[in-house]
Amino acid sequence: MKKILLFTVIFCTILLSGCPKNAETPQKTTVTVETHTSGNVYLVKINNSNTKTIKAANTGKVESTKDRAADEENPVLTGLHDDPFIRQQNQRITDALSNISSARAAADDVDYSSIGTTASTKEYTKGQQTTFHSFSESSTSGGMLEGYSHEIDATCYYKGEHCYIFGDDSEKNGAKKSKGIDLCYDDDDTKNSFVLLGKEFDSCYELETAIIGDPKYDEYRDNIFVPWNKKVIIFVSDLYGDATKDQDSGVVGYFYNGDMYKQEFVDKFVNIKQVGLTTQPVDEDDPAYVHSNEASMFYVDSKFLTTHKETVYTTLVHEFNHMINFITKTLKYMTANPSVDVQNMPNHMCDTWFTEMLAMTTEDMFCDFLSTEYTESPMARLPLFNLFYYYGFRNWDSYTVKDSSGQTIDIDSIYVSYANTYAFGAFLARNYGGIDLIKEIATNGYVNEQAINQALIKRGSTYKEALSNFALVLINTAAPTSAQLAQTGENYYYTMNRSAKKTGEELYFDAINLNTLKMGEYTYKPTIIAKAKSVDLGPNGFSVHYVGNNIKSFELTANVSDLMEYYLVEFN
Repeated sequence: MKKILLFTVIFCTILLSGCPKNAETPQKTTVTVETHTSGNVYLVKINNSNTKTIKAANTGKVESTKDRAADEENPVLTGLHDDPFIRQQNQRITDALSNISSARAAADDVDYSSIGTTASTKEYTKGQQTTFHSFSESSTSGGMLEGYSHEIDATCYYKGEHCYIFGDDSEKNGAKKSKGIDLCYDDDDTKNSFVLLGKEFDSCYELETAIIGDPKYDEYRDNIFVPWNKKVIIFVSDLYGDATKDQDSGVVGYFYNGDMYKQEFVDKFVNIKQVGLTTQPVDEDDPAYVHSNEASMFYVDSKFLTTHKETVYTTLVHEFNHMINFITKTLKYMTANPSVDVQNMPNHMCDTWFTEMLAMTTEDMFCDFLSTEYTESPMARLPLFNLFYYYGFRNWDSYTVKDSSGQTIDIDSIYVSYANTYAFGAFLARNYGGIDLIKEIATNGYVNEQAINQALIKRGSTYKEALSNFALVLINTAAPTSAQLAQTGENYYYTMNRSAKKTGEELYFDAINLNTLKMGEYTYKPTIIAKAKSVDLGPNGFSVHYVGNNIKSFELTANVSDLMEYYLVEFN
């Protein structure tokens, strides 16, 4: 296999002639591309923008002869275990901090650089009762799940080495059995739902924190954050109040970073609204009011704990991962750098795609440890990556999904965002260092693209280079043979189909064959797009086109833009 970067080989002289950067109407040119093989030839188009979508008409076009089989039938999807409302709420906090003016921050009497210690923390005993705010009711508005925060009475049913497990008092002993919630409160620890959940979390805690980072902290900016409560609180209730006997999709769990802030801080900077020319506080009874439980905690759905226990167990490491990311990348950074103003805090917060990538990659490496079935694992998302990889993974807004022929598909775009984000993390782990790479990304002093880039630089690569190589996993679907490695070299055969495991490791990444993954009854292999077709390329998205076999050359109409990049992949 040979990879030829056309941007450098063919288009550099055109760029030097003065092509305007990021032009609204991109320049185009048609060139003849010579190939050097009698085997298969693929063209890869890449959108290097982190934020812009390039329309299909502006991605360039191949003029040649051969084609690849059309896509299979539309996929049958399993339930989407996602929480768009929590993402909205977390983004609301981020946006509010970004909008704090320097003048307002300077006029504030409070010193937000003040450092406190964990002298007083929350501790509980088994059987102790308390109250938590949780999003326990929902409504559908514009296709988006919206939550309403309510105060819920809760009891501690498990006090373990690393966690407390609380349950909603209103659900006790089958009180909501008619809704499908039927947890076990038996004194036998081998049956009790809350004890089993807590033991599962405790068994994963040290393994996960050894790689993703230690969430514990002794110091914190005491006018912004809350002290670490020594054990993670996990609250089990009917999230959004949507439980029914037949429910098989919905929110399995969530981490809400608002709980890590002091309520006084949230009231000052988030629970405010503009009324005319003045700013007024949001009333505590208003559904828009942001409550903080002022605790290190996350949430698990009681209906799914009843009916999909294995899914909830993988959710534990996923949601805990989000908590660790926030603590290590934001809270600890802000504490170690007290000169950083609160309005600059969003620069040190994880974007959705980044924290979801780490969370799903962590689920991936726990699959064997937790004996996770394929249908309950993040790998079950990869058929959607095979079909819609060209949307990229950095756009988490709602949009209309279209297949490679331009036909609208009845799929929530969030499915695609999750699939593509996980695929990128799975690719990085299997090709750039396995557990060691993920540990470096999760624990270094950077966030988002910079965190990945810094980790890859230590391995002789970069984020941009990895993004370019990412497309190859759709072509290199087989496990590398000695013949293939002889052509490409061990470090060049980029594929999902290799294991990243070291002797003695309890956690690792197993090989994935993209050609064999099922969704429902169907297998969806990677979509290789016909040479003369184009698709919209989302931010950091790419498309793979089959040009032909044993061809001498082809005509390529290309978009001469600093956002677009092209390269050939040739097989002898």
